[in-house]
Amino acid sequence: MNTNNIILVGLPRSGTTLTCHLLNKLPNTVALHEPLKPILFKDDSPAEITHRINQFCEQQRQSLLSQGIAESRTIGGKVPDNHIQGINQETGKRANKIDGDTLKIEKSLSHDFTLIVKHNAFFASILNILSEAFQCKAVIRNPLSVLLSWNSVDMAVKQGYAPAAERFDQNLKQLLRTENDRYQRQIYLLNWYYNQIHENIEPSNIIRYEDIISSGGHQLSSITPNARELNEPLRSKNNNALYDDKIKPFLAEKLLKQDEGGYLYYYSKENIKEILEP
Repeated sequence: MNTNNIILVGLPRSGTTLTCHLLNKLPNTVALHEPLKPILFKDDSPAEITHRINQFCEQQRQSLLSQGIAESRTIGGKVPDNHIQGINQETGKRANKIDGDTLKIEKSLSHDFTLIVKHNAFFASILNILSEAFQCKAVIRNPLSVLLSWNSVDMAVKQGYAPAAERFDQNLKQLLRTENDRYQRQIYLLNWYYNQIHENIEPSNIIRYEDIISSGGHQLSSITPNARELNEPLRSKNNNALYDDKIKPFLAEKLLKQDEGGYLYYYSKENIKEILEP
């Protein structure tokens, strides 16, 4: 396996797309936003999955070096800092504005450039396999902010589902499909993501969204040393004005009832209470 190929995973709405956007600003670095189709891996063995992902990385490396393009979900040919933009007039929720599947770069790359491939649900569901074969990094975020964001977007997580993950984790699928309350499904799913990361990724390879923001992106140097030069004017969205304040106390109460595991590996109850402050 090429050690310059890096797997990036995180919770949906935790800042992984922003991470890719920032990494693409760096020299000799390319980050791809969800370029794979998880359903195509459904019947593969663990060995086949790792082989095919490695093969995909090598294909993208050759394409980038020869043509300056790679497969990636994009807006206007670039990975945006946030692919959820604008409001769906029918639902009143924020909508996905992805409009392309090809990333175009305008920088020179050496043969050993750093390639990052990001998927959230898919990679989280096979993280035990990926962590044996690739360098794996993760982005996490305050759990209350994650839930508030989930409830503001037109995505499966708003209903407490993760189809790409459920294809590969039958226990997760059964847990979510037998729970009638969508908010409780969200809590189950939130815990599942944090547990997958906790069980399969070393703490030094886990990056908090809050630290990315406060460092202007410098914290991403744990993915590539090139990020030490980042000094972007970033602003935290943990208390986004687009979030529904009416459900904030309700969701916080659900989170604060938990006493172990999941998000509490990384965020204290005091961290959760901080988001309740105006």
